[in-house]
Amino acid sequence: MATPTYQINDIVYLKESAAKGFLEALRISGVSAYGSNWLYSIAVRNTSITTATFGDHHRTMMTNAIMYFTESEFINLCDALQMSKDYHERMLLSINTQLSQMCGVT
Repeated sequence: MATPTYQINDIVYLKESAAKGFLEALRISGVSAYGSNWLYSIAVRNTSITTATFGDHHRTMMTNAIMYFTESEFINLCDALQMSKDYHERMLLSINTQLSQMCGVT
């Protein structure tokens, strides 16, 4: 089996998100073999805080989730920037076309 492309603590970007113009850096928190593929885990911190009351005591609990991805779902920063740029250029072209057709703005 080939060595994994990414290692723990590497920063990666989701290909599907970048294709829609979103860039979010993710840090790899684990690498494991699954059959003939590598699975990469990302620890996602839950942003909501849950407060539970036990009698007279209040406890604040923060939870984390682990998400798993395959290697093909990740891209590097340069590829993510290019995909995001391409998306936004298409959106700008669409806006300019609508301005021209609907508002007479050239």
